Amino acid sequence: MQSKVEHLWTHGLGYRITNADPQGRYTIIKEVISDPHLSCILQHTKIQGERELISQLDLYALCAPHLEVGGKGNNGYIVEVSGQQILVAEKKRNLAGARCNNSIHVPFLRLCGSK
Repeated sequence: MQSKVEHLWTHGLGYRITNADPQGRYTIIKEVISDPHLSCILQHTKIQGERELISQLDLYALCAPHLEVGGKGNNGYIVEVSGQQILVAEKKRNLAGARCNNSIHVPFLRLCGSK
């Protein structure tokens, strides 16, 4: 992969990470923004490329947070918020993941979690 990291703006904690296939078939673009006063990040990821190749891909989001520097005692759940299912994990801190398309929530095809 050919990678490039750039600032989203001059004075902020936001970055765009672009990973491009050397053959030019696809590009993965991640925008990551953090808060300097809170332990949180917001990440937006998209994949662009040849329609035929992209349509054949199965994309997965792995939520394995290891919160508080360890996996023991982490709990994962599927919760419904405003009619949409999201994947969350909690210990003393929290993590949430949702699938969106152009700022519109698109449901995951399948979610696995414990209750």
